[in-house]
Amino acid sequence: MYFFASDYDGTLYQDSQVSQKDLRLIKEFRAQGHHFGIATGRHLNSILGELDKYQIEVDFTIGNNGSAILDHNRKELYLAAIDKAMVREAFDYVVKHMSDEFYFIAINNGYHYGQKTFYQELESFDAGDRISLEDAFNSETICAMFGQILPGKDSLLISNQLNEAFKGKLQACPNGSFVDIVLPNDNKARAIQRVVSSLDSRVKKVFTIGDSYNDIEMIQMYDGFVIAGGEDHLRGLSDKRVATVGEALELVMSGVL
Repeated sequence: MYFFASDYDGTLYQDSQVSQKDLRLIKEFRAQGHHFGIATGRHLNSILGELDKYQIEVDFTIGNNGSAILDHNRKELYLAAIDKAMVREAFDYVVKHMSDEFYFIAINNGYHYGQKTFYQELESFDAGDRISLEDAFNSETICAMFGQILPGKDSLLISNQLNEAFKGKLQACPNGSFVDIVLPNDNKARAIQRVVSSLDSRVKKVFTIGDSYNDIEMIQMYDGFVIAGGEDHLRGLSDKRVATVGEALELVMSGVL
C-alpha cells in the first residue's frame, strides 16, 4: 500500500478550484487500496469545508500544519495542546512588537479561531469559523496560532524573529501570506508519522507533495514531489517536479517511482 499526503492551497487547490482530473485520479488511487489525504496549514473546519465542497475522498486529514489530525471517519487522532501561558506570551509579544507586521494574529483551537485585528480597513480574511477572541483563549485546547502578514512584509523574516524570541518553545513557519505558530515538534512530516503508525495496513512507501515552506519537512523526509509553479526555494528539494497532484498520482500508480 502507498500512502500519499498532499498539501491543499497552491497544490491540490490551484486557480481557485480542484480539477476534475485530480479528483478522478484520487478516486482511482484509493480504489487500488492506497491511502490519500490532505496535509494543510488550514484549521480543521476550514479544510473539512473544502473536502465537502469538492467531494474529495480522503483517508486522513492533517490540519494546522500537523497540530490536528483526523482519521477517515473524522475522528481525532491528535490535537496538540500549547500551554496557555505560552499562548498569551506569544500573543502579547506580537501585539507589543509586531503589530506593524501583521494584519491580524489569531488563536486557534484546532477547529475555530479568534483574532485580534490591527488594521480594520484590510478586513478580507474570514474562513467562516471565527469565534470571539475571548472564546478562543478560553478553549479547552489551543493547538496553534496564526497571523496574516501585511502586504509587502516578509513572512520568512517575521517567522525568524518569532523563532528567535521563542526558541525551543514555539515554531513559526511561513505559509504564503500567513505565519503559522505551533509547538516545535509539530509539522506535517511528524503528523504523517502519527497517521502511518495508526494504520494496521503495511505502508510500502510514503509520498508527499507541496508548494511552500510549511511543506519542506514532509518533502525532505519522504518521497516528495514539488509543484513546479510553487515557491522557488522548494524546487531544489526534489527532482520530482509536477504541475498537479494528479500528475504525481499517475507517476506513482504507473510504478515508475
